[in-house]
Amino acid sequence: GPMLEREGGFDSVALEILCQALLGEDDGRVLPGRGVGEGAVEGPLCGGSLSMVVSSLGTPFEIQTQGRILLLEEVNEAPYRIDRMLQQMSAAGKFDGVLGIGVGGLVDCGKSSEDPSAKSVVSELLCPLGIPLVVDLPFGHMGENHAWPLGGKARLDGGRGDVMLLEASTVTRSDSIEGDTV
Repeated sequence: GPMLEREGGFDSVALEILCQALLGEDDGRVLPGRGVGEGAVEGPLCGGSLSMVVSSLGTPFEIQTQGRILLLEEVNEAPYRIDRMLQQMSAAGKFDGVLGIGVGGLVDCGKSSEDPSAKSVVSELLCPLGIPLVVDLPFGHMGENHAWPLGGKARLDGGRGDVMLLEASTVTRSDSIEGDTV
């Protein structure tokens, strides 16, 4: 979600979405993007900053992607570095068994005239996986940084080009949880 220390504040829509998430009122919310790989899948969300995800490889905190929808974003990385990080994830088996992939902002990731661009590198490496792929989602290091629930269940639809949250980001006190003593 939005980084609160951001100078000048952040997008009012992102703030409203963050408040809905914190109050557990965001199930059914849709993150609109652009579909690149056909198909639709449902599963728990995982991911974050590509460089941070790659940094977790080989540690006790290594990201688990099998049976999950992987969401990635990045800032200030050249396309060749994004290529290297995605290749490392592939070599580590992190795309084996992943249900689908959503890509948020690739902010300041190379010059717009650069060839290949960060977006083309991502598409070139991820489209051949044959899984649903959605790009240009509204999250990452940008003003329009919509919160999404790590581990929350969602539906990624490559045909429609969106991610729909299927459960609330947080559990409120009024929610009934078996064995809960709150």
